[in-house]
Amino acid sequence: MFAVRYIDGTSAHILVPPELGIYGPSPPVMRMARKLQADGEIPAGEIVGMVRVREVPIVPGRSGALGPPTDPTKRSMRG
Repeated sequence: MFAVRYIDGTSAHILVPPELGIYGPSPPVMRMARKLQADGEIPAGEIVGMVRVREVPIVPGRSGALGPPTDPTKRSMRG
């Protein structure tokens, strides 16, 4: 998933196939964003940047996506 940033400060999100987005916001990803604009799937406007947005899965037994374990007797996967 990538966040597309527009010159007016707004943004849109696009889903990109893994093999296309593997190198980050590359020219193929920008071409895909422009095609989605042409198709009306994301707003028209001047794109000033893109950034990869990482989705963090919620892990059961955690107080938040990256928070400490809710049960202090369980070891963290981080060490």
